[in-house]
Amino acid sequence: MVDGRNNTPKNLITGTLYAISVDEGWYYYGQVMSDQRIGFFRRRDRAVVSIEEILSSEIMSRVSVFYDSIGRAIKQEIWQKLGCYDLSEHLVKPWEQVHWSVGTLNVTVWSDKGSRETRIDDPAIQELEISAVWNAIDHIPKRLEADFNDGPDSWRAGGTVFRERLIKEDSAVRFPNIAHHQLPSDWVFTTACQ
Repeated sequence: MVDGRNNTPKNLITGTLYAISVDEGWYYYGQVMSDQRIGFFRRRDRAVVSIEEILSSEIMSRVSVFYDSIGRAIKQEIWQKLGCYDLSEHLVKPWEQVHWSVGTLNVTVWSDKGSRETRIDDPAIQELEISAVWNAIDHIPKRLEADFNDGPDSWRAGGTVFRERLIKEDSAVRFPNIAHHQLPSDWVFTTACQ
């Protein structure tokens, strides 16, 4: 279903705020940005807190979420719509993301100012998000836990350039005889997997 005012899916109207419940009884929060990505706040609580507390929290990640999966997550009571509010000041700031085409080490970094080309091992982009669309039910709860906890296996959730590089390195080690897991000869290893 879309919002009749501007053909925006009703679950992706700018400012819509969600509480996301995960298995261990924690609530995480996300707000829809003007580009329809969702900014997730670096906080979790055992019970939903005030809107003011949520919106004043720092941002943990900004990702695209399949809008139809949000509707299913709401029906399954994994996501709870808290209302529509002014966009958090932390989500108004420009945020870059990276497009990484399969089979290359070259990437495009997109921002509100346009794009630029660089390599996947550029130190300046390691914490930027790889362009992807996530499922609200199957991916987002695990991703939020990984982003919040940032434990030794958090990289397996993917998302940032550095995590995606670790995933590729791990796959190359685990599946050395499968062509699409082999790394290019000029691959620059992360320090974690050398």
